[in-house]
Amino acid sequence: MGIDLASEGPFKKNGNASCIFNYRYSTLQFMSSFLPDGAGNMRYQDLSFKLNFPTKRAGTFSFWGLELIDSNKEKAKASSDEWEYEGDRQSYKTAINTGIAGLTHRISLNDRGYWKTVLAATGSGIRSNADRISDDMVSNPENTISKTNWNFILNSFVNLRLGKYINRSGITMTGMTYDVLLKNYLQPSKEFLTIVDDNGASALIEAYTDFSFHLRNRWTLNTGLHGQVFLLNSHYPIEPRIAVKYQLPNKSSFCFSYGMHSRMEQLNYYLSRSEKGELHNKNLDFTRAHHLVLSFDRSLGKDYHIRIEPYLQLLLYNVPVAADSSLSLINLRDEWFIQDKFYSNGKGLNYGIELTVEKFLSKGYYWLLTGSLYSSRYRGGDGIWRNTRYNRGYMVNMLFGKEWMVGRSRHNLCAANFRLTLSGGNRYSPVNEKESEKMQDVVFDESQAYSKQLSPAFWADFTVYYRMNRTKVSHEIGLKMLNATFYSEYLDHQYNFKTHKVDIYRDGISIPNLYYKIEF
Repeated sequence: MGIDLASEGPFKKNGNASCIFNYRYSTLQFMSSFLPDGAGNMRYQDLSFKLNFPTKRAGTFSFWGLELIDSNKEKAKASSDEWEYEGDRQSYKTAINTGIAGLTHRISLNDRGYWKTVLAATGSGIRSNADRISDDMVSNPENTISKTNWNFILNSFVNLRLGKYINRSGITMTGMTYDVLLKNYLQPSKEFLTIVDDNGASALIEAYTDFSFHLRNRWTLNTGLHGQVFLLNSHYPIEPRIAVKYQLPNKSSFCFSYGMHSRMEQLNYYLSRSEKGELHNKNLDFTRAHHLVLSFDRSLGKDYHIRIEPYLQLLLYNVPVAADSSLSLINLRDEWFIQDKFYSNGKGLNYGIELTVEKFLSKGYYWLLTGSLYSSRYRGGDGIWRNTRYNRGYMVNMLFGKEWMVGRSRHNLCAANFRLTLSGGNRYSPVNEKESEKMQDVVFDESQAYSKQLSPAFWADFTVYYRMNRTKVSHEIGLKMLNATFYSEYLDHQYNFKTHKVDIYRDGISIPNLYYKIEF
């Protein structure tokens, strides 16, 4: 779908200092005839690099970076006769960029371990403007998203061997600056509502230490402590972790692990304002959870491996929820215009079992089978337990690949790789048909949030290629097919202005990608 250039190697012959870089430019306009309307307007490019400088006494220094640029735009349909859904009368233009640059230093501490430090700066921004054509054919602003974040990070840790013990202790300090503007046009009041208009700075400070040591014979114990504090509201969770492993003589092992984990929410949720202009979500706590995992791991000969993991996310707590409502941040995904006041008293519960069976690459082929049965539930501000948005119930993945050495000297390679995914269908809230027709917009029955489920999803990808290997160069030609089953993913519900009904909105992109690659 574009061009990809990459190179790596030493700066000079027989030198220790080296570099690697990769640049991609891609636009879906090249594939527009295979894509849904508007998808061909997407284009992106990225550049990544790393420079590595080993020294004799001062350790190894690495300078690295990554830059991403992405954009998309779509125009509204010019004639009102073509308007079937709300999106048909909307136009938008979005630009996204992300930049990362950092310096890494690692130095050995004699034979006892090493000390590693990373200094990095990351910047990200999104600019998005949407317009809507009114019934009298006038284009008016619909919403504005403007967000710029800079993070300045210091991460440093020491890994030491102390007799039979191994200790890793470190600290991470993240200074954050932000400039966020979120405005949404309200119907039918026809007024712009400013949800977030703020700029400033804050910081997240983390510190941790963990020990690993062998007990008698086949027992291994890992234990540690992790703490963090968010300076915007001074919340500070302390998180203990522990894992015990028993190694059996037949290349099998059992492991039990426990950990408390905490998660910060997206920054714009802390900065949202009420209608009176108050920062009513600034004091949200970390979402916290107790994780329990029991695993069995066994190698079957040289080529096979099996792992079974029952897990229990015993209790998620301090989950932000809206009072007397099913609304919870545990379910939100890319939601910008949220003005509700949240309280950190929601809960959640996840549990399941995962199975992995793998054959490593040997005799020209490999395969990997993973399966998961799980349940994901939450309790909203109304005190009712429900399925989360993500509770599909099960997921199965299958990977398979085969290689053949061909040609007169058996130097060339022909290969095929396949990936199959089967999962339960998406969950959604039932639609209130009468209210939707009255409002001419989709109105969900949130008292039964995520009680409905679509049919199972089946997805397949494959790659076939032929590689000609020569002494100093190789040529490869191949075909990648993404979504070979032409599965249409559920995205949302939309109100149909022509039928006055609510339709399920699905979209699926199947992309055949014929490529040529040369390496020298």
